[in-house]
Amino acid sequence: MTILLAFCTVFALLLAAYALGHYFCGLVFLTRRVSPRDFVLGGQEPISVLVPARNEGALAIAALESLLAQDHAGPVDIYLLVNDSHDTSIPFLRQLFIQRQERSVVAQLDAILTTGTLVGTTPIYTLSTRSNKTLYLALAGVDPKSEKINWLVTQLDTPYVAILDCDHQAQADWLRTSILLLNEQPAAIVQGRRQPLQAKGFFSFWDSLHQHVGCELFNSAFTRLGLTVFFTGTTAVMRTALLKSSPLTHCITEDIDLSYSLFMRGLKVVANRDSGSREETSPDLYSFLARRRRWASGHTTAFFKHLSLLPDAPVRAKDRLQFLFHGTHYLIVLGVFVLHALIGVYFFNELSWLSQATALNASLIVALGIASTQRTRQAATRMLEVLLLWAWFAPALIVLMNVLHAALVGDLSRAALPIHGAVQVIGLIGLCAPIIVLLAGLVGFSQATPRTVIKSVLTYPVAFYLDIAGILLGLLDCLTGQNRWRAVSRAHHHAAPPAESLTATIHTPTKLRNSSSKIR
Repeated sequence: MTILLAFCTVFALLLAAYALGHYFCGLVFLTRRVSPRDFVLGGQEPISVLVPARNEGALAIAALESLLAQDHAGPVDIYLLVNDSHDTSIPFLRQLFIQRQERSVVAQLDAILTTGTLVGTTPIYTLSTRSNKTLYLALAGVDPKSEKINWLVTQLDTPYVAILDCDHQAQADWLRTSILLLNEQPAAIVQGRRQPLQAKGFFSFWDSLHQHVGCELFNSAFTRLGLTVFFTGTTAVMRTALLKSSPLTHCITEDIDLSYSLFMRGLKVVANRDSGSREETSPDLYSFLARRRRWASGHTTAFFKHLSLLPDAPVRAKDRLQFLFHGTHYLIVLGVFVLHALIGVYFFNELSWLSQATALNASLIVALGIASTQRTRQAATRMLEVLLLWAWFAPALIVLMNVLHAALVGDLSRAALPIHGAVQVIGLIGLCAPIIVLLAGLVGFSQATPRTVIKSVLTYPVAFYLDIAGILLGLLDCLTGQNRWRAVSRAHHHAAPPAESLTATIHTPTKLRNSSSKIR
């Protein structure tokens, strides 16, 4: 037991040391405040905006409408990028033009839906031109997002290009302000700020806390420290020449792969702190975990791919430290997993056989239940997922069982590890780093209402375990080579337009665009 407790001490101190980076960024965010900038004027530069879609239904129309409302004064070419005529966004697009009474466009879409393509034409169709904005439908003939974008970028002649995912709706000044920033700063990409369309429900709430409070806090801190931020795959503006010379790679996180490639060349991504987009959030357990396992797998793969390039990269010492801090974001969970398991093993020996059996069986049921939501087809992979989740949740239930025993006998000292009190305090500080940084983000973004703070604190333990469960599954994917894209559900997502109601389909995007961007 002495050796086991010694390992617990070592891992607790290591995790606390990594947590210092989180606390430091939170402190920088709160103390180095930057006033919102007033962007008054904009240029006349032409820009192409790419909206890659993969059976997004009505969400694609919402994204397009937000782009048609952009206040950029120059020409804006908007491309809805789909694989083929079977994409579910096309019927919604057809209904949009029915409402606008543009019969020629409807006829063109009918022909595309019927034949799959128009004979004698390229697979890029001009649908509508209004004022300075032109809307195109592009049938790329490929499914992955990266391949769609790479295919179209080679055909563009505009000096700037932007990317907006279908589950996002851009703020009206996004293009104008981003182009201004790109021209002012020595930047390769301008990454817009992301906010939620809505954050109701447990999974949407925590998805938004992580992405729109936590990640945006780090972006702000990185910016104030003179460091790069990282491309998120959407709501970004760059020069077309950059994307032509550095096409997206075919991987499940092409955004972070491109970010690291630019980083190793000494190029920066800067944040547009004043404008960006609002996005859909994960409405259920499957989507919540699927996003995290994809990020963990792709992020870690990209980190190891570029790690060997770091010594020769033309960057400063603090940039190298940032790369290591950012790149090990998901790998540090392995340390949490090991420490968690060691604690579980220690307390397991303190329980009666009945309590041991109860904890192990209950955690197996939890593991089976979560694994069943992940739609994994291969039996061997599903078994590995169950075993991994069992190993993650079993120590938690063992510790809980021990705490209950301690409460029943009136001896709470049974619930503590017999290691130095200072080490336990340091470990607790490290464990609480995520929620403390998120609370700092809520304060800094003026979203720290009593309801939000209470909800965050009370539900943090559940979110913590589920978040790490998703990351562990992603690291397992990385280790076993199961790196595949997983479709996720989106709030307000419709696979096909309702035949009985044209108005409901068309007005959904407007309703979403006016939703509050704050977490409640």
